[in-house]
Amino acid sequence: VICWDFNYGDADATKITLETTDVLLIVDGCGTIQAEDVQETLDLAASRIIRYSGGILERSAVIYRVG
Repeated sequence: VICWDFNYGDADATKITLETTDVLLIVDGCGTIQAEDVQETLDLAASRIIRYSGGILERSAVIYRVG
C-alpha cells in the first residue's frame, strides 16, 4: 500500500484495510519545510500507526537536497 500526502481521492487499489500487511508511508516536505520537521512528522505518523494498528517499523529515512 502506498499512502501519499494530499491523497484526498481514496482509491480501492491503495487503501489500507484490515487485510493490509505492508505500508509505505511517504511524507513530503516542500519549499521551506526543514528535514527535521519532515522526520518528526514521519516518526509521529509511524508511531501512531503502530500504536493503534500494531506492526513494526522496518525502515525510516528522510531524503533531502541541500541548496
